[in-house]
Amino acid sequence: MCSASFPPPKGMPSFWRTEPGDLDNYRSTAELPPRVDVAIVGAGYSAAAILTHILATTSAEDIPSILVLKARQLCSGATGRNDPTREGILPQFLVPFPPNKSFVGRQDILASLRQELCLKRSYEVAALFGLGGAGKTQIALAYAHEMHEQNPDLSVFWVYAGNEERMQESYAKILEQFEIPRGENVLSDLELVKQWLESKHHKPWLMVVDNADDLNLFYGTDGLSRHLPTCPQGKLLVTTRNRQVAVRATKGRCLIEIPRMTESEAHDLLGEHLGFLSPDVTDLSMLASKLEYLPLILVQAASFIKENGTSINEYLSLLEADENLIELLDEDFETDGRYPDSFQAVTKAWAISFRQIRRQNQLAAELLSIRSMFDHQHIPERFLNTYLSLCYGEEKTLERLRAIGLLKAFSFVSSGEDNSISMHRLIQLVMRDGLSEKTQ
Repeated sequence: MCSASFPPPKGMPSFWRTEPGDLDNYRSTAELPPRVDVAIVGAGYSAAAILTHILATTSAEDIPSILVLKARQLCSGATGRNDPTREGILPQFLVPFPPNKSFVGRQDILASLRQELCLKRSYEVAALFGLGGAGKTQIALAYAHEMHEQNPDLSVFWVYAGNEERMQESYAKILEQFEIPRGENVLSDLELVKQWLESKHHKPWLMVVDNADDLNLFYGTDGLSRHLPTCPQGKLLVTTRNRQVAVRATKGRCLIEIPRMTESEAHDLLGEHLGFLSPDVTDLSMLASKLEYLPLILVQAASFIKENGTSINEYLSLLEADENLIELLDEDFETDGRYPDSFQAVTKAWAISFRQIRRQNQLAAELLSIRSMFDHQHIPERFLNTYLSLCYGEEKTLERLRAIGLLKAFSFVSSGEDNSISMHRLIQLVMRDGLSEKTQ
């Protein structure tokens, strides 16, 4: 005899979503038979356990006729299993990456997140913004795992927001894991999950919204931001390369810019990846400085050094030539905590940002191209005014401010106290290389 069981304490995906197995023949039937020996309502783990028990304890000739009804709405209505008001609803941890064992530093940023997204406070949104390769996703990942470990009743969700299709996939996983009932609902997955998480009886949750870089996609007409749940028990952590998205998401309240690593953090990161080589501290300092203390580029360099068995000095020699530096930056590589389809060089991330800039503001793209042809530091802003006057017959003050503001939002340029514009050195090299290829 087999009795029904409660869901396992850690939760489990639907049995029917696993690899094909011996029970597949019992999954469905074209028509409901008028009579069966055994009827099981529900097609989850408990049903699979009952079927396994029957098959394991019954000879082949005595196997009864079995009907499995995957009646999710009927079951939830009868048992309240998926009702967020039910006390027994289990928290879920839906993060696609394990902890990054090589993550180092950034403790000041994590401390800010703990303060701003404190579970004792009502609905809050925080945003991490900065240049592609600065480590935003890795910081968010470290925070998500930390919160999961310290708060067992907290559900943690990871939503990829780079495009609508991937965001829908992320929400579909939430829908599936919680077995959210549709009932008579005609809402989309995005709308249904938002509504369900906003229920006032739902337990606390944290949602990481990663790679929300495109302002028009996220906040334009029918923007994806309308699908983000807002309720007292929820917290949102947005990562973006675009400061304008961060401002919109947080209403300007909790913006955390991700700077380059400190020299100490860069040493620790390189040491973590090159520890077996016992690198010299002076060599580490030179390498970190040459690569602008950007964590993703440092990891990329460490990957090349390890895979090719070169020394740090040999790698530094390669970097002396700009064409070598660009080629090395453009190499794909793998590292922990990145999406399966994102094993790519940081230069490709910058190229994506540039395309977004061009779509959003053509003048910004034009000014960035012009700016890249001069020294990367301290070009007077009046030079850009003169350029606009010569090209367009007027300074176009409002358009200029918007264009430069967008370049600053993507961390491609920065302003000095002397009214000068500086550009990230590595971005300048990549931009120049791209422009030279177009003219060939």
